[in-house]
Amino acid sequence: MSCFNISWTSRYEKYENNKFAGEIPSGLWRSFHLSTLMLSNNSFSGELPNRVAWNMSSVEINDNKFSGKIPDGVSSWLNSVVFKASNNMFHGQIPKEITNLSKLITFLLDGNELSGELPSDIISWESLNTLNVSRNKLSGQIPAAIESSKTSKV
Repeated sequence: MSCFNISWTSRYEKYENNKFAGEIPSGLWRSFHLSTLMLSNNSFSGELPNRVAWNMSSVEINDNKFSGKIPDGVSSWLNSVVFKASNNMFHGQIPKEITNLSKLITFLLDGNELSGELPSDIISWESLNTLNVSRNKLSGQIPAAIESSKTSKV
């Protein structure tokens, strides 16, 4: 039996600070009632899914081995409030589609291999409290929308 076989009523899954490895089963990302998924400080790998559970509000996957691009499908993660993906191996640009996440409060992507510019028209900058994109290969200008926001870290 896998440790990822969860009940249909689970809203909160925490597997942090272990030695788990391998890819996350797709069913866990889309588990019907799951709102919080905490997988930080393991050796999980693979790419992020285009879709997650409809009510997923917090994804914390810091300090793993996730790779690939942040999928354009992240725009469907409409209830996302927290997205922490520091210290992984993500590459490519931060997709413009992330601009649809108007509830996003914490957005951490530091310590990856991301490149290009920050999307300039991010709606969620208005709700964002914490943004950390340090230790990447980003270029260009800091979007003017950040200047007028209450964001605490860049």
